[in-house]
Amino acid sequence: MASVSGTQSRKGSASGSVSELKRAQKENKPGNQGNKEDNADPCGVCDVNVDTAGKGIECEICKVWFHPRCVDLTDNEYEVLCKHKMGTIHWYCASCNVKSVELLSLVFGLRDKLQMSEKEMESMRKETDAKLSKLELQYDAVKEDIKILNKKIEEGMKKCSEDSNKMVKSLQQQTRDEIKEEIEEVKTTSFADIMKEELEKSLGNMATEIQTVKTNISESRATAEEQRDKESRRNNLILYNVTESTAARAEERNKEDVSFCLRLFNIGLQAGIAEEDLLHVFRLGKRGENEDDPPRPLLVQLGSYTQKNVIIESLYKLKHADAQYKKTVVSHDMTKTEREDCKKLVEEAKVRAAQDVSGEYLYRVRGPPGKMRIYKIKIRH
Repeated sequence: MASVSGTQSRKGSASGSVSELKRAQKENKPGNQGNKEDNADPCGVCDVNVDTAGKGIECEICKVWFHPRCVDLTDNEYEVLCKHKMGTIHWYCASCNVKSVELLSLVFGLRDKLQMSEKEMESMRKETDAKLSKLELQYDAVKEDIKILNKKIEEGMKKCSEDSNKMVKSLQQQTRDEIKEEIEEVKTTSFADIMKEELEKSLGNMATEIQTVKTNISESRATAEEQRDKESRRNNLILYNVTESTAARAEERNKEDVSFCLRLFNIGLQAGIAEEDLLHVFRLGKRGENEDDPPRPLLVQLGSYTQKNVIIESLYKLKHADAQYKKTVVSHDMTKTEREDCKKLVEEAKVRAAQDVSGEYLYRVRGPPGKMRIYKIKIRH
């Protein structure tokens, strides 16, 4: 007999026998209508039948019967097991007891590991949220700085215009005064000659001053235009060596370009970019007429600078990506001035490499637009 859990009662008692229990079990089994009147079960230790008139205990796991003496159960212990009905005391044979302990140890171990993993995931989530919040704050600060800079440029241009008007008026008045003084001092010279000479002199000086003012205004306008151009390209990336689609319709070719960008950013770089984050994706330049023409650069405009920065910081993963992504070159969308500066730095890097006869270093141009510089990199052998 064995103890049971729940609302079931203990099977038999020490003062009685197991006959009633076995009789009830046989009556409940289908197809068992008295084929064997006393179908005793063999003891799991001595293999002698546990008859219905004697004492016996059943393992709750393997359902094998045992003589109490074969499993070292005293009469008192046997009596307690038989009378217990709360379902809180259980009895297992030696083999099942070892397995149950191992199972419980494994379950508790898995529970502890699960709790630890949940804590680590929560910590990583908090850390990621904190970094994202910090990046958003930095982006807002830069955006506000650009607004302030644009306002200062507009105010400066306005002030330059006002100062130029004042300067022209002042020069005109100064010229008039100087001419008047010269006329009074030089009596022998004809009035016409004096006027002609002074007028030419004044006009020459005035033209020089006006040209200087125009130059300053042009420089201020060029600076403002350059800053606006930078801001419009702030969230853009340029992709090179991306194979062009041969589809007939431009819409279908654009869909394939968008699909490649999503695969590159999410599979190759693991940057987590959604399709709605890609505001514009289009090819630069005129489409080639021949199939062997090199693919045109692909411009990608993202929804925020934060998303672009995540992609730039993940570019190191390309060397471990699939072959279809490794050949792709990703760069910033630079203004004309920035491209010219980059080109000059590249030429200078080539000159330095040619002058370095050691052959132990590479010279590469690195850094964001406007802050690029040449880095000397030691070659690993």
